[in-house]
Amino acid sequence: MLQVAIVNYTNVVQVGGSTDEERRKAAASAYDNFFDYLLRNAIFLPKSTAQQLDELRTVYVKSWNKFLHGVEYAHGEAERTTRWTEISDRVEKLSVTAIAELEDELRHLLGDEPIQRISLLMPV
Repeated sequence: MLQVAIVNYTNVVQVGGSTDEERRKAAASAYDNFFDYLLRNAIFLPKSTAQQLDELRTVYVKSWNKFLHGVEYAHGEAERTTRWTEISDRVEKLSVTAIAELEDELRHLLGDEPIQRISLLMPV
């Protein structure tokens, strides 16, 4: 799942014994799977849901790029730890709030209780 793979890749606390390269490859694979699914299935989703998924994808890509170039490839730079913490916090918060918002919207589409629409996506 893209959310889990991106969080694992950018998280300040690296657990599980996997290398940066392994986490990067897992995140890339999850992104490719998500993007392929979204391209094939967006037409079957309500427009607002498809747009929100695309926004989420965009934020993950931007966070990925900032992490790759500003943290993973920035060994020895003074601001590396600060950038890492900021990116990690942003991705974790986004993962919790945006996914919860999407789940609420999809439940509503299935006839569950109504939702109040407040975008929780943060610019990167």
